[in-house]
Amino acid sequence: MTGRRRHSNTRARPPWVLLGLVTTMLFVGSTAFAQNPHEGLGAEQSMPDVQPGAAAIYGQLRHPAGPDKTEGSTVILYSLAADGSPGVRTTAADGNGGFAFEALSGAAGITYLVGASYQSIPYGKRVVFEPGQTELTLILEVDDPVSDRSRIHVGDSSLRLEWIGASLGIEEVHQLSNSGEEVVFVPPEMREATGPMFRTRLPKGATQIDTSLSGIAEGYVVEDEELKFYGPVYAGGLELRFRYVVPIQREENTAGKDEMSLTWQLDSGSTRATLLYPATGPLLSVAGLSRGKDIVLEERPYHRIDAGKAAPGTAIQASVALPAMSDDRSAISIPRTDYWLDADDTFLQVNVEMSLVIAPGAQLAGTREDPLLTFELPDGSEFLGYAQQAQSIGLFRTADGDLGMTGPLSPGNVNISFRYRMAVANEKPEIDLHFPVAVDVLNVLIADTGVAIETDRLHRRRPFREGRRIYLHREAFSVEPGEVISIGLGLLDSGSLGRTTNLFATSLFAALGAWFIVAPLVRVRRTSVGEFEQSRIRSERELVYHAIRDLEHDYETAKIEEAEYTTMRTELRDRGIALLKAARDVAGPVVETDEPAAAPVAALCTGCGTQLDAAWQFCAKCGAPAGADTNVSNQTSEVEPSQ
Repeated sequence: MTGRRRHSNTRARPPWVLLGLVTTMLFVGSTAFAQNPHEGLGAEQSMPDVQPGAAAIYGQLRHPAGPDKTEGSTVILYSLAADGSPGVRTTAADGNGGFAFEALSGAAGITYLVGASYQSIPYGKRVVFEPGQTELTLILEVDDPVSDRSRIHVGDSSLRLEWIGASLGIEEVHQLSNSGEEVVFVPPEMREATGPMFRTRLPKGATQIDTSLSGIAEGYVVEDEELKFYGPVYAGGLELRFRYVVPIQREENTAGKDEMSLTWQLDSGSTRATLLYPATGPLLSVAGLSRGKDIVLEERPYHRIDAGKAAPGTAIQASVALPAMSDDRSAISIPRTDYWLDADDTFLQVNVEMSLVIAPGAQLAGTREDPLLTFELPDGSEFLGYAQQAQSIGLFRTADGDLGMTGPLSPGNVNISFRYRMAVANEKPEIDLHFPVAVDVLNVLIADTGVAIETDRLHRRRPFREGRRIYLHREAFSVEPGEVISIGLGLLDSGSLGRTTNLFATSLFAALGAWFIVAPLVRVRRTSVGEFEQSRIRSERELVYHAIRDLEHDYETAKIEEAEYTTMRTELRDRGIALLKAARDVAGPVVETDEPAAAPVAALCTGCGTQLDAAWQFCAKCGAPAGADTNVSNQTSEVEPSQ
């Protein structure tokens, strides 16, 4: 055994902590308000195995009555890598309650969650490997539950309001405490006689009820707009969290403005009730109550109304101010979209950053059935999540696996970011980009991992460095709605770089040498020595120009190593400068001819060898004065190639 063993025998974390973390792991970055209920609970069926390695996690399910109680219980290991990639593996407890997960990666940045279910009650712990550690041990304490719901009390409660397109999204959070040491859980066969630990009546018309946020779905029952919870609640308590959507019902108030009435029913009471709404709206008010101190949740400011202690059965009546809304999609424009691509021999990961502009006018809103925009994702892609602001603009996954947006979108600028990945097939990642509306400028930034980019629509820009990575840059203008831009990424074999370089060099110098052989043979008209020399220099210089452009392209796409690139570029630049000077020195009588006059000799930058336009005063590539005639020291490229 290598590394240091860390042993833990503390009581297992409550399930809402474990599965709340699991939900975070599986849907990191995904904070869209409404998701499919229980989506995270069965996710292990479609997730890949955890990352392999030399580390291991050993544990035991411990029951007060002995190991016979836990034999055969299912134990699940969830993992989340630093890049957001999830994994899962399952096993069963042996006759002593023991279990083992071996051949795991102990790399930094990977978080593991070990969970088990006993009598339909989940238990679990979060663990990580410290640097140099290859083995972890832990104990999960499990026990038989009790059904005494009198031990459960409701502490603080909050109601948070959000826009979800043309509807209101509501999230309720209730802190439940357990005065005993045992888990309190009312099984289905006892619920009619015992009653729930917590109950509340939802607003009229509530839909898309999501009870998976606490990580416990088994204890919820929703009937006739009434939500009931039967546990489990651990000795440490439980944060009961659920969400739902309420359709807009406009009413005109005495001032002639549209508003909507909203009732918050607290059938189980609360020690302290608080209502929260975003500073950007929807605006909420409660008669007789004033606004308290603002708070920040998930990097967004919220106004707060404190309603104080609420006895069981209390109903808080609130009013929501409703702005004018429209579904005019022509008011949406996209001035810029950036696609960041990172490919290896397994996956192509895609990060999308999109800037939207909403024209002045009414607030835009759609519905889940008819979203404002739909962003088409590639078939077979694995969605990895979207950024925090997704909640405020109504991003959601459609039934087809694409990304829909319901809004609301207020006039001004809106930023969207999301990410997904695709499995690489035949060592050649390919991706089609789709756009629901016109895009003024499209940037595609490809991590330089040794790829050859194939695309007909994008033009090449200079690569750049972002942190420790080098990115190849492609760009397109005026992308039309519905236009499909196809990109292929050929993975290069690093061992072929030397052969590519040799072939390039051989072809280049063979072409230059061939000119000296055939040049005298192609001159069929009488010319002076000076004119002949000018023509020869001009033709050779054009070959040098093409060679420099091809060399730059091969370097930017990682087909040639830096040392070889620098040597060849210096040789070509020096030869170009020598030809430029030779052209200026050559003089001789002009022979009259019926043929058109030869094109004027184009200038060549003495700093980098780039062909200069006659109107340029400075080189567009390196900035050297166009008229300079001095040697310039070797310059390096803006970036270094990846190693």
